[in-house]
Amino acid sequence: MAEQGDAPVREAGPRKGVWVRIPPTGLAVNFIFTALYKSMATILKDGLNHYCLDCERERGRQNYKKPAYREATKYRNLKNLYGITKEEYLDKLELQNHVCAICKSEFLNSRDIHLDHCHKTRLIRDILCQQCNFLVGILESNPTKVDLCWNYLKRHFCGD
Repeated sequence: MAEQGDAPVREAGPRKGVWVRIPPTGLAVNFIFTALYKSMATILKDGLNHYCLDCERERGRQNYKKPAYREATKYRNLKNLYGITKEEYLDKLELQNHVCAICKSEFLNSRDIHLDHCHKTRLIRDILCQQCNFLVGILESNPTKVDLCWNYLKRHFCGD
């Protein structure tokens, strides 16, 4: 470690870097641009992110703690993955009266709500609770298991 002024500084090595202050720590370092990572969204003209990977992860952790950020991310993902807007999603939820399309149980929180879709075509079906979505996912991959499971439950019926 070298010193520049009163801030501890990491050595730059053989390649030329630039002095930057790392946001979360305030540490001044001679930063080599190869530490910037390629991001899927081209943020800079050369496709590099503004932050190094560690700083970007820390920013993500801090942002995810904010409810508004989580909500915006949820609707952005719905749009990117399934082509459904926030309004379309909320309309679909309203049409189902905020209950699961299979078991008709009321959604207790937003983590219990799952958008059911065909994994091959990505076409949206309905909105399900976590348990029904899990069950549909298993049975969709092997429909013959429906009869097998039903026969198993009939054999081992406990009675209420």
